Amino acid sequence: MDSHSGDIPSIHVLGVRVHMLQIAGTLEIMESWIEERDKCRCVVATGMHGVMEARRDPQFKNIVNSADLFVPDGMSLVWVARRRGFPLR
Repeated sequence: MDSHSGDIPSIHVLGVRVHMLQIAGTLEIMESWIEERDKCRCVVATGMHGVMEARRDPQFKNIVNSADLFVPDGMSLVWVARRRGFPLR
């Protein structure tokens, strides 16, 4: 898997970009970043609560959307992903 977050499939949930990754893919990307040692990275792992907080607070939304990786953590985001054609487990 490519280590650049722009190449990772993502969806937008209430204006928040969520990458469509499972644990194995997330670890693969993070390991490649560690090997590259090119810059610091920001990874967000949250569920629908984080998305709702981002919707309420525009500054927090900017922070979340600027993360290198947003990993869905929780069944509600998995269900949204599945409805949009991504078979996350």
